[in-house]
Amino acid sequence: PQLPQLPQTYTPRMVYVELFAACDMSCPMCVTLPYRDGVRRVMSREHIREKILEPCAARGMTRVIFGGGEPTLRKDHLEIFADAIACGYDVWLATNLARLTEEKLSALLHQLDGGRHTIAVSYDSLIPDEMNAIRGGAVHERVDRNCRRVVQLRRELGARVTFTATMIVQRENFRSINATIDYMLGTVGFDAIHVHPRHDYKSVTLENFRDQSPSEFCREHERDLMAAGLHLYHRASQDARIVVQGSLDDWINFVRAPQRIARKCDAGRMLFFNSEGVLRSCMFGTAYADVRTSDVADILSSHAYQDARQLLDTCHICHLSCN
Repeated sequence: PQLPQLPQTYTPRMVYVELFAACDMSCPMCVTLPYRDGVRRVMSREHIREKILEPCAARGMTRVIFGGGEPTLRKDHLEIFADAIACGYDVWLATNLARLTEEKLSALLHQLDGGRHTIAVSYDSLIPDEMNAIRGGAVHERVDRNCRRVVQLRRELGARVTFTATMIVQRENFRSINATIDYMLGTVGFDAIHVHPRHDYKSVTLENFRDQSPSEFCREHERDLMAAGLHLYHRASQDARIVVQGSLDDWINFVRAPQRIARKCDAGRMLFFNSEGVLRSCMFGTAYADVRTSDVADILSSHAYQDARQLLDTCHICHLSCN
């Protein structure tokens, strides 16, 4: 039967593309954890452009988020960024910035110059032992070095690129939140820092989202996380460079009872593609379509997409719903 026209509010405005299924880190909260060995194939640059970037741009989507795994492990990542920019997208690159050489950092800044694009670096703690424990190896030194160097290069090259850090609050680093914020914004010189609490959701569906539980560390450190949230939200109210969840109430609900989060999920503004071109309902959801066998227009008018939208309109349990 003919499907009803989706309301304008249902029209996605952003595209999330996993460029690479593998990573050089081993973060336990990573949504691509089962694919770190790289067994999943990746779409070619041409297919990403023709099957995702061009048709989504034609439908009015204006931002593309490139994630992974680690997207810069793809040899053609700069060319894919160029394709996205040619399609009119603002690019948000989610990277660990770990293995980029001086030459590659400079090339990245040249490619993303222009004042519209963002490099978002995963940086969970200024304390090496905490960062290394979270990221699954001795990574702090090289990530820290590249964060400092990329800020220097931006200044030397006159590049107009926004730098933001992304911190996932969890057992290892919740006591050093404020010190890390001060370090990244003050000492290193990043433009912003996004702070999110960790969860361990996997394969979220309309049938099981009510049964998803907070992370174990939320239960173990509830009082400490409440105190950390109060201080964090106070700081954010005084400094727009600190980006936190939509409300303090939602931070508290996330820790205690995530099903009580009030804010509508932002995932409805996005389409999520994995490295093979499979769409899932959200970053933590399940697959419902494949752009290799169906084009974007058909997918957005399908019953499968309506089912995915029903989940997104109902489920409010994670940081996407209070971002």
